Amino acid sequence: NPETMERLPRLDAQERFAGLEATFDAGIVQPSLASPSAAVSPCHDVAPIEQRGFAAVRLLSWAPLASSLRSGERFTLELCWLSTEHTKQLGTTPIVVQLRNAQALHWLYRGSPAMGALPFSQWRANMLVRDRMSLRLPFDLPSGQYQLAVQVGEHGVADLGSMQVAAVPRRYDLPLPEHAVHAELGEQLELIGFDLEPVSQQYACVCIGAPCVRRKRTTRFLST
Repeated sequence: NPETMERLPRLDAQERFAGLEATFDAGIVQPSLASPSAAVSPCHDVAPIEQRGFAAVRLLSWAPLASSLRSGERFTLELCWLSTEHTKQLGTTPIVVQLRNAQALHWLYRGSPAMGALPFSQWRANMLVRDRMSLRLPFDLPSGQYQLAVQVGEHGVADLGSMQVAAVPRRYDLPLPEHAVHAELGEQLELIGFDLEPVSQQYACVCIGAPCVRRKRTTRFLST
């Protein structure tokens, strides 16, 4: 329903409920090509910048970065690329998103564009690609000012801007829950126990979470 955005069910020939989805053959879906004007202002909702050449592909613009993040936090990076007639020659050349300061260099992503779904070998000339990536900062990243940059193979680095990172204090000592369980949850986790917190005469709150769970392989204990 375009007015309420409600997802309506499908009905069969007898007007009975037939599910919420249907599968059909869509044929071949081709990516749209950039118009001549798009090469100047390709992404109207991202910050326009001076074009930077990466051999056979150009990074036209990117969305503004978050000014501050916490260690371990996820953020979205949006890049806008424009291909040329030589982009296919890059083949499976990876793009690298890196976070760096004077003390360290961290790779947040290394792989083909579109989170690995669209290698350069599949690009056509004059193709406009909006590449949205969901990235996570390292959990143990120290506090400080960092520069975010993107690199295409060995063809140079473009600085995307800076961000302030605040380290989240974390404890890895063994928790001592009120009720010990020691239940194995698959091959990855073990539930050590839980705390039972009375809320009222009718209800009780069972606190089961990170303080009571340990990773079986790393045997590290996280308490928040």
